[in-house]
Amino acid sequence: MISIRAANDDDAGRLIGFFEQSAGAETARRMERRWHWQWHLDPRLDAPGYRGVIAEWEGAIVGSVSCIPAGLHLHGSPTPAVWLADVRIDWATARRALRAVRASGGGRDPGLSQGIAAAMFDHSAAAPAQLGKHIAEPMMAICRRIGFVDAPDAGNYMRRTSYAWPLRKALGAVPGRLLGALADTLALRLPRPSLAVQPFEGAFDGRFDRLWERAQSEHPAITRRDAALLNWRYRQHPDTRYRALTIDDGAETARRPAPSSRRRCGSANVRPSSGPTSSQPGRTSLPCWQRPASRRG
Repeated sequence: MISIRAANDDDAGRLIGFFEQSAGAETARRMERRWHWQWHLDPRLDAPGYRGVIAEWEGAIVGSVSCIPAGLHLHGSPTPAVWLADVRIDWATARRALRAVRASGGGRDPGLSQGIAAAMFDHSAAAPAQLGKHIAEPMMAICRRIGFVDAPDAGNYMRRTSYAWPLRKALGAVPGRLLGALADTLALRLPRPSLAVQPFEGAFDGRFDRLWERAQSEHPAITRRDAALLNWRYRQHPDTRYRALTIDDGAETARRPAPSSRRRCGSANVRPSSGPTSSQPGRTSLPCWQRPASRRG
């Protein structure tokens, strides 16, 4: 029998072991390093502790999905929603498990009619509204089948500050490095906005809370970006050191969250920390797929 159940902190060791077996030691160690930060310090959590769903067969984990609070606000009101993250299926074992269920004589469990991943997504612990991004193609096929749809006007507000990494990836190390240096030099000659950008050190403060309050009232769909969230995400991250930039708009709420920059794997990016927004009423602008509650079940 395949069981689908809510997971909690007591499953930490087994989940980390499952990730080591299915995704490699580096992924498992990263999960272990971030566990307390992700599941005990995130200000979006109603209560500290892991939130997710696992699939088990014969005492072993064959699938898991983490449910990270999204901090979603629609028309200024908090809306229960989660990011479906770290979705992992041991496909070989899952197929054996499904064959064993069918061969047992009991027929196929109706709850598994669309597969193990769909059954985990349908579990009550996965919240009434679900969001996802950075989805691999095999999982995208499953998502389409069970009711996920593209979020209209979705997009990441990101600006690449160096072209070296994508060119090296596409062309190889040597030509990519040479062309990247040329592209970066030419990009510096392009016209740029005249607003003054300042480095921001220290903790995010009440000015960012006031900006967040203004932003959530102006946009129909936005994810939480108040001072507590920004400090957790950009000042306390266990693996990545971020540099924050601000733009002074001259108002009492003097600082806008500006692109926070990070450097990892040789790639430099800047990402605005004000959260995704939309100019069209009633439409989200989350860089993701969404699964409305009405499409579940």
